[in-house]
Amino acid sequence: MVKRHFFRISLTFLVILLCVTNCTADVGAFAIIQLKGREQNGFSPAPNEAPIILTLENNRQTMILHKGENIELILGNSYLWVVFIDQPEVVSRIWNVLVPDNSQGIYNASAVGNASLTAVGTPTCDPGFSDCNQPPVYYVFHVKVIP
Repeated sequence: MVKRHFFRISLTFLVILLCVTNCTADVGAFAIIQLKGREQNGFSPAPNEAPIILTLENNRQTMILHKGENIELILGNSYLWVVFIDQPEVVSRIWNVLVPDNSQGIYNASAVGNASLTAVGTPTCDPGFSDCNQPPVYYVFHVKVIP
């Protein structure tokens, strides 16, 4: 049991390393999310307002945020998720915040620049069952932070 758990964790980190070196190369090829009203009138929610929710449907898209805005990753709890941020000085996780168990955290656009959040999910299952043979899923979300 311990060997399988160690192998699963090792595999997850290897996949993250491979994805970080290959997935973040071409940000321009992805769609840019336009939230209702934000781009037309320059509206920017205050940092203490509810975060913008991102799900698996937003995979491989670019989000334009103003410095101080928050996003929340809600990827579900059917996978064990590991989230990697390639530029933690641009986007950083907010710790000590209570989030639902289907959420992978709240992140703050803390500086102007570009960042990618990469999440790797391994199936939550009992070893030996057929669900455990599923490959990991990948989630890449690009963020452009403007003043």
